[in-house]
Amino acid sequence: MKVDLIIKNASQLITLQGPAAARTGREMEDLAIIRNGAVAIQDGKILSVGNSEQIIQKYEAKDIIDAAGKVVMPGFVDPHTHPVFFNTRENEFEMRLQGKTYVEISQSGGGIRSSIDGVRNASEDELFELSRKRIEKIISNGTTTLEAKSGYGLSTESEIKMLKVIQRLQEELPI
Repeated sequence: MKVDLIIKNASQLITLQGPAAARTGREMEDLAIIRNGAVAIQDGKILSVGNSEQIIQKYEAKDIIDAAGKVVMPGFVDPHTHPVFFNTRENEFEMRLQGKTYVEISQSGGGIRSSIDGVRNASEDELFELSRKRIEKIISNGTTTLEAKSGYGLSTESEIKMLKVIQRLQEELPI
């Protein structure tokens, strides 16, 4: 049978065994590891998994990826992100390590107020470009699905601006 893509020779192919349904708690630990694994993909969906020899015998593909020495696994899902913001606040982490309180950080121009002001003062296009770069990095690290939330605008106008950015990101990026 012809398929679009085969990924073969994975040192480890990690799959979720058991029923195809939502999992909670310990059910999420129910993994299977197939050594020298392969995946057959058709129309963007996984058609079959198994060891490489079985998959290569059963399917032929237009495109084949040799994953020798690599692990193939389901993508990460991040159910709570706030990717639309203007300025980063990692400098506040250093301030906390130096013993400063949140009040002191806020009084020096940091804290949530700096996030709110950054979103309010930035244009939609500026927020889009910064957020796009962040999400591209997230994708490159293996996340395939995320939920993007607004929340740093704290005014109707700013929240709508953030939601427009999220919509544009959803339309442009494969996530």
